Amino acid sequence: MLSLFRIINLFGFWIFLVGLGPTGLQSQVPWEKLPAADAHYQAGEYEKALENYRPVLVFYNEKKTLVKAARCAAQLGINKEALGYLKRAISLGWNNPQTLLYDRELEPLKKEAKFNQLVSRIEAFEARRAAINKPELLAELEAIYADDQKFRKQKGREKEQAQLDSINLVRIEKLIHQHGWLGSNLLSGRNYCWVAIQHQPLEVQKKYVGRMARAVKKGEEDPAYLAFLQDQILVAQGKGQKYGTQVDFENKRLYPIDDREKVDIYRAQMGLGSIQTLLDRYKID
Repeated sequence: MLSLFRIINLFGFWIFLVGLGPTGLQSQVPWEKLPAADAHYQAGEYEKALENYRPVLVFYNEKKTLVKAARCAAQLGINKEALGYLKRAISLGWNNPQTLLYDRELEPLKKEAKFNQLVSRIEAFEARRAAINKPELLAELEAIYADDQKFRKQKGREKEQAQLDSINLVRIEKLIHQHGWLGSNLLSGRNYCWVAIQHQPLEVQKKYVGRMARAVKKGEEDPAYLAFLQDQILVAQGKGQKYGTQVDFENKRLYPIDDREKVDIYRAQMGLGSIQTLLDRYKID
């Protein structure tokens, strides 16, 4: 399974999924507050943690951060705010009913009617996930992924990999037709559907990006992967990317961004954090 924090060689240039806008821009998202918030949370300093989480979460849609903020608010008796953070996390695919039911820090919320509604929502999602995660389907997805990666990084074997990609397209389209878009949230983080489609021709990517977007709205797919595919399509069309996910590492440059001033906000909305540090590390202008 590919990680969000992993570099991928695609179509002859390097792409890094986690990113911020170009070096030197003043971010509109107060990322500097996030490490402080996490440190206060780990120390059990809920009030200080929440003070730092709040301005970041105005923009940032990331499941684990939202759940931590919810725990802080619950411990401070701010139940409405806590439930709001949990609702956002669930809409992004956070689907752990055991955590919701037995988490000590969320205990104050159990008296709220809306808490039970959130539990019911997660249980419905879990039923859908259980129906999808059958051994035969998972085995086929594993096989598709194995073929997707078989010659991907081997120079001189591009034609062989292209042949496998063509075969994989038939296989993954059959599964999508049968089950819908197989998002990573449905498959315990396995992003095989996205991996297979991102290695297809542009017209295939355009065919499925809308279906992927609908899966994101249902919480079945991680929005970060959608940002990656949308940017990939834009760059392939010679347009400016929206989220700053496409980086040419060979030439040490970021592919053009449509709105450089707002790129960090767009990234935060998709659960992507800043890569200013990364860009500095690789000396990318």
